[in-house]
Amino acid sequence: MVKDFLKKSKLSPIIMGLILGILIYLGPFLILSILVLWSIFFFLMKRPKEDKNLLTKIVVIALVLRLLFFMLAMYIVYCANADVSQYPARIVGHTIQAVRDFDREIKNGFAIAHYLKGEFGNVPVKEISHHGVGFLHAGAWTQGILNFIFGVSIFNLLLFPLIDLWTVIIVYYFAKLLFDERTASFASLIYAIMPSTIFISCTNIRFSLSIFSLLLTAFAILQFARRNNLRSLLLLAIGVIIFVVYREKASKPFLMILPLILFVAINIRLRTKFVFLVILGAFFILSLFKSSFVQQKSLELLHNMFASQVGFTSEAGGEGYSDYKIFDEVIYHTDITSIPPVTLIKMLPRGLFKGIVYFMFVPFPWQVTNTTRLYFYPQVIFWYFIFLFAIFGMLRSLFLKTKETLPIILLCGYFVILLSLVLGNEGIVVRYRELITPFFYIFAGSILCNLFAPRGMRDYRIS
Repeated sequence: MVKDFLKKSKLSPIIMGLILGILIYLGPFLILSILVLWSIFFFLMKRPKEDKNLLTKIVVIALVLRLLFFMLAMYIVYCANADVSQYPARIVGHTIQAVRDFDREIKNGFAIAHYLKGEFGNVPVKEISHHGVGFLHAGAWTQGILNFIFGVSIFNLLLFPLIDLWTVIIVYYFAKLLFDERTASFASLIYAIMPSTIFISCTNIRFSLSIFSLLLTAFAILQFARRNNLRSLLLLAIGVIIFVVYREKASKPFLMILPLILFVAINIRLRTKFVFLVILGAFFILSLFKSSFVQQKSLELLHNMFASQVGFTSEAGGEGYSDYKIFDEVIYHTDITSIPPVTLIKMLPRGLFKGIVYFMFVPFPWQVTNTTRLYFYPQVIFWYFIFLFAIFGMLRSLFLKTKETLPIILLCGYFVILLSLVLGNEGIVVRYRELITPFFYIFAGSILCNLFAPRGMRDYRIS
């Protein structure tokens, strides 16, 4: 009724102007949050009825859960910076540690805002960071710029849980494009209610936007695989740029594999692609034996990969309860550059297998040693349940829909292999795993939704 009144009334521009003016007067920092919410629900209202009703409910559920956890996270941050012992109900275990990075991000956002205002004088920017210059990353700079432009406000932090609602929508349409509405509803709902995605969207700007950008990139690749058009490449460019900005360390490996994925997505015969890839592989092997430059760069890559995994245990002195080792013990007590390359290559298969086990399954259910892991315990059990369904869904769709599925599985597989070889801390692994879990929800949903559907609605082939 109100909407119809505003449409018919000549005063509607004046009313909208007054509302906008009041919002600007109360706080310009509200504008971005309102624009994000408006864009989401405006998008939903324009959807077909079969999508709009269910997807709107899923988005509202995601919104409520993120708002509730955001308020809890802000309260824990407040307690972490106060004398908690004076409160009757104390924060127990590692609950404060769970938002430690969020607390650093907030403080560094404040520091960057003050730096941009010139309040630090001639002090180098690397010296204004809390807990070291490594924490002046893109997430902190995003917060700092928002604080500088709009003023310090809790709404600058709330902006990112709201942006994550777009990720819920992307999951839905990605699954619908690849499979059907039932799979899309299942995958987007699971993403919306998973504790880890809620936690990351509210407390980690970089990972939240990294998940968003990677899904956007994958969605563009899927569209490109169906129709090789410029629109898909434009969407792909947006996703890649966001990912490179917020995941700077992973950007080079990502950009290395992207041309290959796009080539696989081109609409040419599968046999032609296979022949080209065989020729490319043969050329690389030949270059590895004949070119000193290729040999040097490959050896540097091998050393950096081993050094990254070793670094997790050496930084903690080998005593970190959440650090783990995947290679032979000699690697962790010897200069890597002194070990023959052939010996390092021989260690890769066993290290990769062990690394994948850790990457896909930590924290193990019997390792619930603190309150943070207890929060995620139900998700761990659910993840173990759907994992085999996801693998079966990948294999089934790869067989029946090779053209669309192969680039996506190649992207997921690349990240799984890469991260399994270079990571060595369970907490970091859990965060990085969230980059690829939405794809597992989608492929698992393609099996589960068909398995538990009424007999008349089952689809024994992928549509």
